[in-house]
Amino acid sequence: MIEGPHAIIGDLYDAIEADQRHSEILCLIDREIDIPSYSDWAHLVPGADAAERAAFAANLQRPGHGPDLNYQLRDDSLASLTRTRFGAFLLDKLRIKPSQQRASQTVDQLFTAAEVTIERDGLGAFSLDGTAREANVSLQSAYRYFTNTDAFLRAVTRRRQITGTNRALQDLAQTTFRDEEHIVTWIVERMADGLLAAHGRFPIIRTMYQRHTDVFDDGMWIVADAMRVAMARCGIPCAHLGDEQLALGLSGMAAAIRTAFLKDALLLRSPRVRAGLVAAFLATLRVR
Repeated sequence: MIEGPHAIIGDLYDAIEADQRHSEILCLIDREIDIPSYSDWAHLVPGADAAERAAFAANLQRPGHGPDLNYQLRDDSLASLTRTRFGAFLLDKLRIKPSQQRASQTVDQLFTAAEVTIERDGLGAFSLDGTAREANVSLQSAYRYFTNTDAFLRAVTRRRQITGTNRALQDLAQTTFRDEEHIVTWIVERMADGLLAAHGRFPIIRTMYQRHTDVFDDGMWIVADAMRVAMARCGIPCAHLGDEQLALGLSGMAAAIRTAFLKDALLLRSPRVRAGLVAAFLATLRVR
């Protein structure tokens, strides 16, 4: 455990990580505190007597008072997401790319705290400063990765989009399709169902997409590539489809889904709406 002024501790920790005599370093938590955990550290100095050393040892063994130190590498953590092709896009949008595991965990703490505060307090009260306090992360660390509250909210929204898209891409690579209409229908259904599920778990996502509609369309080129690979794997003719044509079809379909979702999420449950989305997507793909 290292305690002290944030800037000094940050430099010291970076030096520890860079020292080749150390290996497998794991930061369990990085947070601000109001009261030092071991205020009697000065007892352990040259010349300290036995009583002072015993008092210090007893202090070390007292129960901890911090938050849960367990850290799980979830599929929506920064480290997991940025190992994927689409997830790397999120890393590019940060003000500074985290170079160490401790830094990635700090960003994860901010993302998690952001969703908690948005659900609890709404977007009106949302701020980067407030989220940093909720996450027990210093303001200096928060602003190291995000320029302002708007950039932070955009990143939170983008992370939601990337997480859902990555899961869909994994399923796309493992599903067998009969023909062009089958794969188009699957993509429309998966995107609509994914939005409805996200809205059910996190209703504020609709408002977030209203503020940052550009985030919704990011990654269509990656989905287009995955769609082409799936079609080729299943023996569905796709040689006539150019990258632009695939991306255009996907972007148009995604924009229509987004429009329906932002108007009324329940529209995405309508069979007529879904059939129209499939028909429009297919029409784009069948242009010769």
